[in-house]
Amino acid sequence: RQGHEIVALANLRPSGPLRASNGPDDEVDELDSYMYQTVGHQALEAYAQCMQLPLYRCRIRGSSKCLDLAYEPTEGDEVEDLLRLVAAVQRRHPELQAVSVGAIASDYQRTRVESVCSRLGLVSLAYLWRRDQAELLGEMISSGLVAVLVKVAALGLTPAHLGRTLAQMQPLLLSLWEKYGCHPCGEGGEYETLTLDCPLFYRKIHLHEGVTLMQSPDPISPVAHYRPVHFTLEDKPPEELRHVQSCEPYGKAHPGGPMVIDVDDEESAPDTRPGHRDETGTPSGRENATVTARCSCLYTSMVGTRAGQVKACVDHVADSARATAADLRVVLDAMAEEMSALGLSWRDALYVQLCLADMAHFQAANAQYVRVINHVNPPSRACVEVALPPGQRCMVEVLLRRRVPDLPNVLSARSDSADVEGPLLPAAHTLHVRSISKWAPSCIGPYSQATSCCGLSHFAGQIGLEPARMELPAADPHQELRNAVAHARAVSEVIGSPLSQCLLQCVVFVSTGFADLLPHVEAELRQQCSPASADRCLLLYLVVPALPKGSAVEIKPLAGHARSLQELYEVSLAPSSQGGAYPGGEESSHGSPDREVGGDMAVQTSWKRLAHADAQAGVVCSANVLLSPGVQHHPRRQALSDALSLGVAMGEIAPSESIQEALRAAAAAEDGAMPVLLQVFTAALEGMMQLMNREVCIGLDAVARITLYVARCQLCQSGDRSLGEGQAAHPLDE
Repeated sequence: RQGHEIVALANLRPSGPLRASNGPDDEVDELDSYMYQTVGHQALEAYAQCMQLPLYRCRIRGSSKCLDLAYEPTEGDEVEDLLRLVAAVQRRHPELQAVSVGAIASDYQRTRVESVCSRLGLVSLAYLWRRDQAELLGEMISSGLVAVLVKVAALGLTPAHLGRTLAQMQPLLLSLWEKYGCHPCGEGGEYETLTLDCPLFYRKIHLHEGVTLMQSPDPISPVAHYRPVHFTLEDKPPEELRHVQSCEPYGKAHPGGPMVIDVDDEESAPDTRPGHRDETGTPSGRENATVTARCSCLYTSMVGTRAGQVKACVDHVADSARATAADLRVVLDAMAEEMSALGLSWRDALYVQLCLADMAHFQAANAQYVRVINHVNPPSRACVEVALPPGQRCMVEVLLRRRVPDLPNVLSARSDSADVEGPLLPAAHTLHVRSISKWAPSCIGPYSQATSCCGLSHFAGQIGLEPARMELPAADPHQELRNAVAHARAVSEVIGSPLSQCLLQCVVFVSTGFADLLPHVEAELRQQCSPASADRCLLLYLVVPALPKGSAVEIKPLAGHARSLQELYEVSLAPSSQGGAYPGGEESSHGSPDREVGGDMAVQTSWKRLAHADAQAGVVCSANVLLSPGVQHHPRRQALSDALSLGVAMGEIAPSESIQEALRAAAAAEDGAMPVLLQVFTAALEGMMQLMNREVCIGLDAVARITLYVARCQLCQSGDRSLGEGQAAHPLDE
């Protein structure tokens, strides 16, 4: 259905000699593997004839050694057996491009298949990933798939159900789902099946004899499996072959070739994943690279982890993709050196903003990016084309976790401290799905869909691809917008920060020529997420020259989830190790802060919309401020006010019509717009500071980052001067 052609089948089986179907059976049926189903393996050889395709088989030698969700290659692990098997198939079929798997909900299995595919330069296809299981069960049955239960291991299932088809079991499986939460498709190990017929089969399997083996006679939830002993194959009538793949069957094209191939004695091929570092021909040193690193205290949950931010840009002369790639490599290596000096590395990165002067150089730049950032669970990333200053072809911005010397006093820690001995704030939770599916676009490249840390989820930029094909809808920018929002929503639900409840901010990049999409963004958020999320989130619109794959729109949400905000809240209010002082130095006389603030510590956040107008400059400032009631009503609120533990202050400025008219008039002159723009910027900054200080007691010393969007790059230095000498001495990020 997706246009792929099946070239071979592959199967891992329990240890023991390979045998012909229906032969003597002295093998182990069930390995209880975390990765593989082995029950019913006696009938698997028949699949070669059923599908008229070669079937490659080898034994499972390893066991589950690496149990982390993010798999790292481990000697003796059963995943290395899968690598050995697929590598053997790849050697015999150089046309092989992808591996198709049936993972529905298991991140453990998905990440391991993705690891194998990445190491062999293949793509993982997981079209069932995140499908609704009740819907999928009905779809499989209605498509003509006939599968029987060969193992049961759940409340409500008994050995009597072994051998029954999914169609016969569907009512009971749906009932167990409603009563006990059992997975309708058995994704929780409730049952396993053996397929006897499906639309891709030329022949179907008939089971004539088998034995039931009891593994656990538990009276409530017995565990038992079925061993096929005798089965035959039956040709299907022509009318049942209409769905079979159109390619010539292997058995007819190669009448003398073996249908089942044992590759058990073959070793794995060398690791060929693109992420391997190859220093040959790559730039070295930090020629012409400028790296600026500034550290800020944990002042709000916008950053959440006392995160440092690193920016870098580099000059070059050659206007070519190769020059862009070389520049980016210099930048990334220079940034790695800067991170090392702070006791950090690329593994501590949460989010990367990659800006290119020419999006046509994206592939070349991405090839260098993956050579540096190739670890498991990389940071999320967005990439756009922007008008960089002359001579610059790339700019990289990175958000990092930060080391904190004293966790209990994290809020009062000096923002300019760069102590490399302190512990890192909580590790990030990363969602990195590299399999192509119908769920959302895969991240085959070296970035994740989202990274969540200390209450905030940083999303990768989402464009409107059709995820199953990884292509943009033809000439339909409005469908691109709908797709992009749908993808962001799907990612948010898996990462645990659903946009319907947790959306804080959404940056909307629109390609030049598609500005008519802007009025539809908020309506799409209201429809797909919720009216409340669209009303409360801060929307930032940026028109850029180009986006990846020539897309019309890219959205990059920022979301916060109360569960992790609560954890951060508990850390920030915990007594210090020097006698129970709260951040700010005031002694506690009220016992445990957990009991004092909110009882069960349930974090119920509230939004406040604030406004400030400066009549003289004609500038209107508005802000969304996310506050925790616990902080608002805490008797020590003043002691915490300089660094609100759960506050997110985000602002937007809107010049009045008179200012806009003045800007348009001044734009007719050479540099006439600059004084007017600086007036707007200075007034907006002062207004925002007054607003934050008055409403939530935050001063400039608690601000870690200011983002300034300007129409011309030469305005930036003048804008910096508006901060004033005394204020600019504070380590603000640019």
